[in-house]
Amino acid sequence: MSKLDKILFEDDDLVYKTYPGESMIAPIMDIMKEELSEPYPIYTYRYFLNGWPDCTIIVYDKKNNSSFVGCIVGNCEEKKIKKGYIAMLAGDKKYRKKGIGKKLVTLLMEVLNEVYKVNEIYLETEVDNYAALGLYESLGFIRTKMFMNYYLNGNSAYRLKLFERDPSEDVAAK
Repeated sequence: MSKLDKILFEDDDLVYKTYPGESMIAPIMDIMKEELSEPYPIYTYRYFLNGWPDCTIIVYDKKNNSSFVGCIVGNCEEKKIKKGYIAMLAGDKKYRKKGIGKKLVTLLMEVLNEVYKVNEIYLETEVDNYAALGLYESLGFIRTKMFMNYYLNGNSAYRLKLFERDPSEDVAAK
């Protein structure tokens, strides 16, 4: 099966799939624009969505005409060590407090670990986004840095990291 539109998880109500292609770029941009404080140009979306389609996971409501509920967007950087990055996470307000965000993050963590074998996963979030901080910290992410006035709105950000594998394991395996 292609990396595009691959089912990663399904229950009675929801289905989680990888990015299906260009047809979803507008809905993804719309939900991110509505939910995130930082606007991104279409080039940013194309960079992530086309470069790592398996690192964009979309959730649909099966009981509501397969309507788009939300998504997570990430990538894998390979420099000195392999790092997974969570760039964006957003969901429809009507579906909040149902564990969807946590499931999206968990599924992306699995992709980053199984496919890319990352050593760490990181992200930035606003210092006053307590819901996001609680979500990521409940999954083992720790605050490693603070960036003052990081966002265009003047808000500061925390960098959070989850350390997955010791880079020396990769060297020892060779």
